[in-house]
Amino acid sequence: MKHLWLCLMLLLVCVAPVVRADDITVRAGIEPNTVEVGGQVMLSIEVAGKFRRSSPPELPPLPDFDVFEAGTSQNFSFVNGQAHSSVTFSYVLSPRKEGTFKLEPIRISLGDKQYSANPVTLTVVSAGAAITAPGTAPGGSPTTDLPGSDESIFVAASVDRDTVYVNQQVTWTLGYYTDGRVELLRAPNYAPPEAEGFWVEDLPPQNKYYTNLHNRKYLVSEIKRGYFPTAPGTYTVGEARVDIVLDDMRGGNVNDFFNRGLRGGFGQPRALTTKPIAITVLPLPASGKPTGFDGAIAGDLKVSMAVDKQVAQVGQPINVTVELSGTGNMRTLALPKFKGLDTFKMYESGNATNSFKQDYVVSGRRKFDLVLVPQAEGKYTIPAVRIPYFDPVKKRYDVAQSQALPVEVMAGTNEDGRKLIYAGGDGFEVLNRDIRFIHAAPAALTAAPRPFHTTSLFYVLHALPALAVAASLVLERRRRRLSEDVGFARASRALRDAEKRFAEADKAFAKGSIEPGFAAVHTGVMGYLADRMNVATASLTGDSIDAFLRERSTADDIASGVRRVLAACEAARYAAGLATLDSGRSLVRDARAAVAAVEKGLR
Repeated sequence: MKHLWLCLMLLLVCVAPVVRADDITVRAGIEPNTVEVGGQVMLSIEVAGKFRRSSPPELPPLPDFDVFEAGTSQNFSFVNGQAHSSVTFSYVLSPRKEGTFKLEPIRISLGDKQYSANPVTLTVVSAGAAITAPGTAPGGSPTTDLPGSDESIFVAASVDRDTVYVNQQVTWTLGYYTDGRVELLRAPNYAPPEAEGFWVEDLPPQNKYYTNLHNRKYLVSEIKRGYFPTAPGTYTVGEARVDIVLDDMRGGNVNDFFNRGLRGGFGQPRALTTKPIAITVLPLPASGKPTGFDGAIAGDLKVSMAVDKQVAQVGQPINVTVELSGTGNMRTLALPKFKGLDTFKMYESGNATNSFKQDYVVSGRRKFDLVLVPQAEGKYTIPAVRIPYFDPVKKRYDVAQSQALPVEVMAGTNEDGRKLIYAGGDGFEVLNRDIRFIHAAPAALTAAPRPFHTTSLFYVLHALPALAVAASLVLERRRRRLSEDVGFARASRALRDAEKRFAEADKAFAKGSIEPGFAAVHTGVMGYLADRMNVATASLTGDSIDAFLRERSTADDIASGVRRVLAACEAARYAAGLATLDSGRSLVRDARAAVAAVEKGLR
């Protein structure tokens, strides 16, 4: 591994001189781009490309702003032999007067070259609405799980209320605090809490501000979520987790990747967690419940109804739209019930829900589309939609109601469809019109075939992908081990290579070549033992072979067989006149048997 790292470092050093100017990008952004006097905005400057180290950017003169450093985050990637770095410098700006300000030039130096970021524009208006002041957390109840003064980075969670009614919003806030004493190697990774028994809504945007804790200034980044309990009881918003990687090269150049790689420092992982928060959910009051209440819960609920036509013919559809709007989780509201529409056929043609999150309060609009088909002419009134609901903020029941809509239905002109008639006197009188479809009777009834999904073949086919994945994992593991473990690779092919040498000996004896045949037998046996012992063939001795076979608990007769084969090969080598073709063929059989016996004993 040390050699691999050194090669990697040398490769990066070699490619560093070919970095071109167009490989570097510098981008500036500001959020929000409109702020009140005394408010705060976040200025971010990102440098990305192929570089090793970067100095802080040079900001233009900002006499009308209070400027605070908000930290630095950096990332490094190495993909397809190409190194890529990115560093983001963050600043908090607090304007002192109103106006439109264009921040430029923002310059940064990389080596002997200088780059400029794009200009950004900030609009500052007079202080009118509430401004988040440093030292106060906007919204939410006071945080109760703040750590001691020795923490440089920590997280804390709070809720705006811990006792609510069913389907009333609980705003949960995660605060990420940092005082700038330590730096991160990459951006934090946030995992939201588990909350069984709640509907959950994310509440963007993130909020950033400064606050003072323990006589130290912290930059606070907030993430908010809305939780809507679905039933009475006591529930828990679980712990949230933020994973960070601290720079473990204190006192060194934090942007020097090469120094970090040689020293082995790739950051110190750390998990920050919040404390769980218990929420008490109250049942709806039993008193004051209006007639027809079916569980609708919202704040300031309003209902409206509209039709696409107020004059229609019999059988001509009338499109009706019912819209509900209010604060809270509008997805839980059901289609209102209509009464007094016996002369109409009613169909629901669709519904849609839009959610809004102004000032971290969830509100919405739910729309239902209906089709009314009149069955008789006359003047009718589509009754008002009446929805009794409970307002959790006002803690009382109320009724939302729309206006009733008049509709005039005229006689139809089309004669399509089935005519309903009765026989009376000498003629026929048309009573009504409708559609009745004709279903032809089949000529014969046959048993339906067995559905394919109930057959055994269906389940076998479903199991094949899993078996294929399992087989590929096994093959990949073996392939990786063969490439990484030399001893395992040699032992795996030892018997196969020995058999190749024995086959060569058989061919040599068949051609009448005695010496090459005995040499092939000797090479096959010695090569097999060297592969099994993971040593060089030249280093094998009789004592080392005997020691290896004894350590593997090989039977004495097997070890004796191996020695006899090797002795016969040596005798044929130094006393070639005593070797014959028949003895050679017999020796090949003995060698195969000896090697097979050793292989069986080693398994």
